[in-house]
Amino acid sequence: MTKKQGDVRAGRAHHLAHPSARPDASRRLGRRPGADLGLHVVSGVARVQTSGGPAREIRPGDTVWTPPGEKHWHGAAPTTAMVHLAMQEALDGKQIDRLEHVTQELYRAESG
Repeated sequence: MTKKQGDVRAGRAHHLAHPSARPDASRRLGRRPGADLGLHVVSGVARVQTSGGPAREIRPGDTVWTPPGEKHWHGAAPTTAMVHLAMQEALDGKQIDRLEHVTQELYRAESG
């Protein structure tokens, strides 16, 4: 895990969320405009994929970081719910640019 140290900059705020996702829930691609997005899985199994890369399954204790501006999606695995911590920074109050929905073909593809 990469250690991150926060700082205070004009127009930026840090956010920590504790969301959960049910299996096979709707997912959308997105980009984070402010800074890295950190996902730390608390329970269950999650899938995460960045632009051009394979989908990865991550499990309790795993942490992944997505760089700002990187097109990506994350959600629960097809048959397992998950709970995670999301750590991110907002830029001028905006945390995410939501893009198109993830297709079932992409979501159900074998993880790498």
